[in-house]
Amino acid sequence: MIVDVHFDTDRVHLRVKDDGCGFDPEAAREKTTGRNFGLVGISERAKAMGGELTLESRPGAGTEVECHLPYACRVETANTEGIEGVSL
Repeated sequence: MIVDVHFDTDRVHLRVKDDGCGFDPEAAREKTTGRNFGLVGISERAKAMGGELTLESRPGAGTEVECHLPYACRVETANTEGIEGVSL
């Protein structure tokens, strides 16, 4: 597993990569049900704080997740209006 954290002048970048068994991201997103939002919830939280999340994975090839968040983001000021089920 590789974990990288990089600090720019205006944002922090986090990357987590493994060489595990991987999975189909679209199938995982479709399994979002009830109160569990999984990958969709993680992505929406990053977006609400002015950031972005990317995920690359495929069966048999491991997974890589990157999250980029601006330093200006704060839970207190995150825009969650209109995002059902998201709590920070």
